[in-house]
Amino acid sequence: MALFARETLPESSDSGDKEEDQFGGYGQILQDKLFVSFALAFTLTQVGVTLIWVLLGVYAKQNYQIPENQFGLIATTNAVLVVALQFPVTQITKRQKTLRVMAIGALLYAVGVGSIAVGPGFWSFWLSMVIMTLGELILIPTATTFTANLAPPDMRGRYMSIYNLTWGLAAGVGPLLGGFLNDVVGPQAIWLGGGLIGLLSAAAFVWLAYRHPQPNITSKDQTSPR
Repeated sequence: MALFARETLPESSDSGDKEEDQFGGYGQILQDKLFVSFALAFTLTQVGVTLIWVLLGVYAKQNYQIPENQFGLIATTNAVLVVALQFPVTQITKRQKTLRVMAIGALLYAVGVGSIAVGPGFWSFWLSMVIMTLGELILIPTATTFTANLAPPDMRGRYMSIYNLTWGLAAGVGPLLGGFLNDVVGPQAIWLGGGLIGLLSAAAFVWLAYRHPQPNITSKDQTSPR
């Protein structure tokens, strides 16, 4: 980062001449319909993700007697795939239309989460993690760069703060929803519900791609937040 990262904020900015609204500039962001729609769709995807990271370990142990050390291998698979594949996957996705790429990533997330409902044991859960990780490799770097490049140069920090808020919001909603589905319907309902939410997210990205058929706005230097 010290040697090769480049500052993209213009040296001269007219941000000092702008009159900020009473919400510190966030009111302007809420008027950006494309970004707000993207943030809502992205939040839905992350709800499914939190179900896996928070509830899958407990679900696997209580229902399939998979101990913690075996579940750790499932989690490790995610990290290994990200390290090994993030760069080549990004080299492919950065040349495609951004919103279409995010729709594909969200769909893979949905399949990964929903497939846990029919999985009979360790290897099926492992495969679900692989599918979800492919969605992560496609969606997360694209979404991060999309946010940064959609924002005006002097408002990137605000845009990124809203983007990061979606993670916290999903982390609060996901486990609560999963616990409710588990108690009211049954354990498999956790993943069916998460998969359905993921499909809604993918549909939202498809709708955005249809409404905003703009060229790819991601930069050539797209990288993973990891």
